[in-house]
Amino acid sequence: MTLPSASAKSKIEDGLLALAVRDPQARVRALVRTVEAAGPHSADVEAAGLVVRRVLRLVPTLAVEGPVAGVLALAERDWVRSLSLDREVRAMGNPASERRGT
Repeated sequence: MTLPSASAKSKIEDGLLALAVRDPQARVRALVRTVEAAGPHSADVEAAGLVVRRVLRLVPTLAVEGPVAGVLALAERDWVRSLSLDREVRAMGNPASERRGT
C-alpha cells in the first residue's frame, strides 16, 4: 500500500491511518467529508472500489465501506475535506426522562 502525500495525509484521521499501516487489507466503514455537496462525488468513490452507504447533506459527507487503501486514496482528491472512521454512537440516556424521574 502506498501512503498518501504529506498534504493529503493531513486530511486523514490518525486512527484511520494507523489501521491502514497495521492492516492494509482491512475493510472499513468511513466518513468522507467533502468541501461542497457530497452526492456528486459518489461515482468517484465507487470507482475507488468503495460502496456509498449513505449521502449526508447537513454536513456534506459520504458514508462509505470498503478497503482501507481505497479510502486513503480519496485523500488526494481536491473535493475531500477529511477522512475518518465511521464509529457507532450510542446515547447514554435520555436527559428529558431523567429530569422527570422516569
